[in-house]
Amino acid sequence: MRSRLVLFLPALVGLLLVDLLFGEGAAAARAPHPAPRRVGWWLARHAAQNQPPGRAEARLIFVGDSITAGWLGAGLDAWTRSFGRYRPLNLGISGDRTRHLLWRLQHGALDGLPRARLVVLLIGINDLAFYGAPVRDVVDGILACALELRARLPGARVLLLGLLPSGLRRGPLRDRIARVNRWLEQAAGDAAIKATDVRYLDVGPRLLDANGVLRSEVSPDSLHLSGEGYRRWAEGLTPIIVPFLEER
Repeated sequence: MRSRLVLFLPALVGLLLVDLLFGEGAAAARAPHPAPRRVGWWLARHAAQNQPPGRAEARLIFVGDSITAGWLGAGLDAWTRSFGRYRPLNLGISGDRTRHLLWRLQHGALDGLPRARLVVLLIGINDLAFYGAPVRDVVDGILACALELRARLPGARVLLLGLLPSGLRRGPLRDRIARVNRWLEQAAGDAAIKATDVRYLDVGPRLLDANGVLRSEVSPDSLHLSGEGYRRWAEGLTPIIVPFLEER
């Protein structure tokens, strides 16, 4: 029965998997509620992202928060060198939580993208680190975004990224990130999710040194990335992205 729901009602899959992972009834209690941020700059940014020149030519799309948006700042060199030939579109907005991204996906962010073949999704650190959301809420929100992407872009695959490491070294936040990532990896490995063309990837270890430290040359504030951080991230993505896009 669950497989049929995945195929025909993909928006329900995240909730079903949260029940599977956290226990019956968890999803009903923690269902994500899409919501915009009621600030002018955010609504203007959302509107601007929906109409840049060449948007319809995008084959590769990145969606997320400030870490995704940073590809066009500190990560611009790696962005251009690694992904430029795929006409990439960046739909990252600083400060977004899963509920904000879900709202954007439902209100035009994915309209007019006929050539989209792969979406890279990274979201959830703001929920976890700055709003103290329970791990199960964060997982639920991330999965809801992933399945919304699949429902609205049926011709594209979704590369679901584990949360990147935050904090100089291991501590309570890192432990919570690891829990989120374990649940995401388990969910993405479920046969039902695989049928929707959602795949999981954790590039976080590439950002750490041999002692598990997130060094300042990779992340100056132990959250956002430097040019070196984006270079490492691009190196981790390229072996996955290239086959996805070149085989189509």
